[in-house]
Amino acid sequence: MRYLIYSLLMMSSCWMACGGSGAAPMSKNYIVDTWNVDNQTIYFRGDSTMMILTPTLDDSTSQTRNDTMMAYYNFAPDSTPTQLDMHIYTGALSGMHLFGIVDQVHQDTFRLVATKGFEGQASKYRPKDMSAGRVVTYARVK
Repeated sequence: MRYLIYSLLMMSSCWMACGGSGAAPMSKNYIVDTWNVDNQTIYFRGDSTMMILTPTLDDSTSQTRNDTMMAYYNFAPDSTPTQLDMHIYTGALSGMHLFGIVDQVHQDTFRLVATKGFEGQASKYRPKDMSAGRVVTYARVK
């Protein structure tokens, strides 16, 4: 659970516009795909919903299973820095809002820094730059 919260917080705060990486500018569809960080898989769908799969150990069976959470997201590639906000509406973190920025490292890699906050107060909680928290790097699943 701690890892999931940490990963989500990191995901929403590092998506800044290209950062001199030489990658093509991000479009609204850049994020629509499947991404991995460590063992966590995130599916960004084109309808502004996303699914987060996090493997967890079931204490009763000692088996690994996926915890699944659904969220709405808003990806704003034209903002400076690039913004990625999420509202988790199912699962263990239901009701959580994350406000982040993104940095595109490569066509198939992005970094994210995010903080949790309250709906309607994104400007109060959103990191100002990539140094504002722990950076998480996501890679596109090929």
